[in-house]
Amino acid sequence: MDLWVETGSIDAYLAALRTAGWDERAASESFRERGQPSTTVIHQHWPCEVEVHRSLPGFLASEREVFDVLWERRESLVIAGVKVPIVDRVAAILIAVVRALRSSVRVGQHTEEITRLATEVLPALDGAQARELRDLATATGAIDTVRPLMEHRGRGSGTATGWPRGITDDSMLRGDDS
Repeated sequence: MDLWVETGSIDAYLAALRTAGWDERAASESFRERGQPSTTVIHQHWPCEVEVHRSLPGFLASEREVFDVLWERRESLVIAGVKVPIVDRVAAILIAVVRALRSSVRVGQHTEEITRLATEVLPALDGAQARELRDLATATGAIDTVRPLMEHRGRGSGTATGWPRGITDDSMLRGDDS
């Protein structure tokens, strides 16, 4: 599971997790010292790991800007009777694209994610949603991160990495709505 915590609150959040029985995975401390974007915690009674993110790689605006932009777009989901803030659908799609593209295509899971995003999720976006996705990528500094996927579609290959029709038009990349 991935949790994203506001950068200024990360130490307090990790301390609260430790109090609840979650421990940092041994490698996490050395990664944090090198500026890694997340800390992985484990609990001996839970069959999962939790990645506590302070930033999301591939979003090139400042950590604060990215968090604020995506926090403004939050929605709520009730899980086990508790209201939990989550990102909205367009932000979730952008995060999924950035996450899938940041890893090597040799990682099967990421290749599958890119294929599913390109063949099922992105084609289902209407023009307004495609513009919203482009605007969000621009606002969070992810536009260049996701550009390879956009340009691949722009070459007209029609393969699994295509974006919705219209998002690769030059006018879309310039920010025009024409």
